[in-house]
Amino acid sequence: MMRLATVLLLLALVRPTPAQGQEQRYSFRLTAVPLEEALSQVAATSGIDLAFTSDLVAGKRVSCGILDALVGEVLQCVLRGTGLDFIVLSSGTYVLIKAAQLPDALGTLVGIVVDADSGAPLPYAHVFLSGPDIGAVSNESGRFVFGDVLDGDYRVSASYVGYEDRAMLVSVRKAERAEAALRLNPAPVRIEPVVVDGMRRRIPFGTESGLNEEPIPQVDPLERVGLLAGVRTGDALVGVHLQGGDSGEHQFRLDGATVFVPLKLGGLISPFSPLALDRIVIRRAGFGVDGGSHLSGVLEASHEAAPSDEVLHVQWDPVAFSGRVSQNVRWKGRDLALMASGRRSLLQRWSPAVFLDQIEVWSQPDDFLFEAPFLQFWEQDFEDLLAEFEEEGDSEDKELFEVKSESFDIGFSDFHASVRMRPSPVSSLHVSGYRGRSDMGRSLEFGGETDLLPVDFSELGDSFGREAYRWNNDVLQSRFESVLGSRALFSIQGWWSRYLLEHPIDYELALIDLTDEEVLSEDESADDVLDWLSDLETEDRNRMEERGAAARFDLAAGARQTLAGGVEIVQTVSEFQVTLPRFAEGWDLQQLFLASDPAMRAAAFVTHRIELGRRTVVETGARLTALAHYDDIFVEPRISVRHDARLRGSRQLAVQVGGGLYRQFSQQLDVGTYQFNALVPGYRVWLPLRGENRPPKAWHLVGDILFRPGPALSLGIEAYHKAIPHTLVVDYASIIQGEDSDPEAASGFLRSANGAASGVSIRASLDRARTRLDARYDHARSLRRIAGRFEGALIATPWNVPHRFVLFGQQVLSGAWSLSAKLVVEEGRSWGYRRAYYDFFGVHPDLAEVAGINFRRPDTHRLPTLAQLDLGVGFRKGLDRGSLSVHLQLVNALGRENISGWSLADDTDWSEENLESWRSGTQPFQLQTARKARTMIPRQPLLTVTFSW
Repeated sequence: MMRLATVLLLLALVRPTPAQGQEQRYSFRLTAVPLEEALSQVAATSGIDLAFTSDLVAGKRVSCGILDALVGEVLQCVLRGTGLDFIVLSSGTYVLIKAAQLPDALGTLVGIVVDADSGAPLPYAHVFLSGPDIGAVSNESGRFVFGDVLDGDYRVSASYVGYEDRAMLVSVRKAERAEAALRLNPAPVRIEPVVVDGMRRRIPFGTESGLNEEPIPQVDPLERVGLLAGVRTGDALVGVHLQGGDSGEHQFRLDGATVFVPLKLGGLISPFSPLALDRIVIRRAGFGVDGGSHLSGVLEASHEAAPSDEVLHVQWDPVAFSGRVSQNVRWKGRDLALMASGRRSLLQRWSPAVFLDQIEVWSQPDDFLFEAPFLQFWEQDFEDLLAEFEEEGDSEDKELFEVKSESFDIGFSDFHASVRMRPSPVSSLHVSGYRGRSDMGRSLEFGGETDLLPVDFSELGDSFGREAYRWNNDVLQSRFESVLGSRALFSIQGWWSRYLLEHPIDYELALIDLTDEEVLSEDESADDVLDWLSDLETEDRNRMEERGAAARFDLAAGARQTLAGGVEIVQTVSEFQVTLPRFAEGWDLQQLFLASDPAMRAAAFVTHRIELGRRTVVETGARLTALAHYDDIFVEPRISVRHDARLRGSRQLAVQVGGGLYRQFSQQLDVGTYQFNALVPGYRVWLPLRGENRPPKAWHLVGDILFRPGPALSLGIEAYHKAIPHTLVVDYASIIQGEDSDPEAASGFLRSANGAASGVSIRASLDRARTRLDARYDHARSLRRIAGRFEGALIATPWNVPHRFVLFGQQVLSGAWSLSAKLVVEEGRSWGYRRAYYDFFGVHPDLAEVAGINFRRPDTHRLPTLAQLDLGVGFRKGLDRGSLSVHLQLVNALGRENISGWSLADDTDWSEENLESWRSGTQPFQLQTARKARTMIPRQPLLTVTFSW
């Protein structure tokens, strides 16, 4: 050790070599050369300062053949098998030491990356330690660890999307643990929440190329994720889709706890307050084993913490009033960050009239959904149908069945709370909760000019029924984390999450006078009518409850190696009841009920991260899951390789490939509704697997290239492919056709499907001090084959968009003004009609083709091109003790009538002439339809005002 200390002392006087020389690449071919001679050749060729003592290399011969390698890789090749290793001082000097000497001269650096204003941890931040030139990624709690660091002073830096880079000097002493807290300042103008693209978050050089800030207050925090490659938030009828995956193939987490996110209220309103969330991290194809078991990916949101200089935030937007109170306090000598946020709907009080009118149009009942089965069956035997019009006279406006809708209402609210505490300098405790409520409803009135129904509803006058939807979400979690010893990070978390959907349809039967002969149809008794109406009264529901606990460790196994592992135990309980039609013998409704005993799931994962040289990182891992009701242990191996290079000048290149096996053990399904209300296209339900079905699985392969010609410009291309040999979908065919099955078994409700998803994204970004431009083109192909449906063909999925172009720009003007614009163009959308037509008509042999429309081939029903341009202007003014922000956005500035889908209406000519020809048989009866377009939001100005104090 004295000899090594002498060497280190002498090295302090050595002139450092310029960094650019160390970035050059070299080729060597050495065969049985004395080690000292080989080292001298390497030092002379590369120009590095290389220090060693003669006794270390005496008597050793080496052989090495290497091409186009960095100097560190050359030294590794030369020293292989010699029992020697090398370290790099902060001055850039290389020092040879015995491998056995390494532990005695090394220390450990542990740290955390946090928001400078609030103290909230920044997960998945990139951290870089200069000198050894090793990188790390902070864990979910913002913590990182570097092991086997030589005694000395170093520069450690961190970068994160939406924040300014930060660096600091740290002193590492041998056999000791050094600590560092990197406090990153938010970028001057930043959107809330920040969205981090998980596939591109770790680039050991420069600033991340993910999304940056934009001065636009968010009404819907989930809307921003649609600007990322391969991510589509869709129109008013769909949720988030990750790279060709169904909306049920990814998981949403809030502070690490599962959230059962329902369909956006009416497809319009997010379940989260825009002031409550701080950031959203997206893990897409190729994500690591610590991300869990999901076919497509994970969206991880975190609550906003308590900024030190802002206590109160309020925001008024066209749909809601939101508020947030936050404060940093000291309690019993400990720092606490407190936050509470809430939101309440203003839709029917302050929203623009055009906005409400659009909701009214979208929510109009769909008569055709109920009318088509009657008419289609009567095409085969329509004598009764003709008799109904015998006495009605000559009218071309007769309607067989009509549903009117009155008194529409919609509302929502949510509340968030978060407490962060640091019991000690190296530990923290975070407790948070969320409660969300949404409801909508509409009064119903039945009508029509026919007596085919057992009650002549037109005689009842005012509406007598009501259809309602209610969603409830509750989440509570607690997480403790700490540094263990000098090399390990440890965390433990528990959570509880509950989702409840209720969809009642109630009728005021007392309003029906069953003694009135004008009310009852001919040949109907009062008992028959009560039975019929009772069948129509339903209360669909879904309750999903999850309790879980998880523990994780991160261990610095060496200077360039990290081990991570974890275990989790999850218990789920589900209850599901839904009313669906049955067309086995005529038309009626049936209720399916599925309930599960508490289902247990236990999982463990381990991952190994190693840096090969200074620019290549290999991460391998495996996840093992055991399920109740299953004998097998399900294994999911995954791998990721990433290489980062600095080219000539300031040009930089990053390449990443990855893939593996992905399974899913809790099934999320969007079940189509056979109900009057058209605003809600389906239920979102969750079912834990109970042994009747094999868990879905998919194989991922993904590649990503990022090139930065300069500090402001970045170019990228990403490609992915997912092979899906097995997944689960709703088995509408057996349900609609009335096949016998266990009403409480998921096997009778689900059917196996297979398919694939692939795509490529090309992106470019320009980021200057006051200017931001992003352009992206996505080409995607998502296919599914479902046994017994769609003529056995492999067809495009409803959420598939073959071509999508997104252009976003912002310009910060001098002073307090800013401008922004976003253009989205989508081409090639199919499944043009209402989803319920395909689900309920397309699986029945007598309904699959109605009025010449083949519902077995939805991929042939192409929608026109969608193009939407949104423009915005923002103003921000600092006040004495706060700030005021005003943003005016013009949605759909081009005024295009973008079509999200079509519905159908009866357009049959019921004239006397046609009735006679049908009666005589001179021409066959055929149902005629008219197509009604469901357009998206028209041109509409939206004003958002935010005040901070």
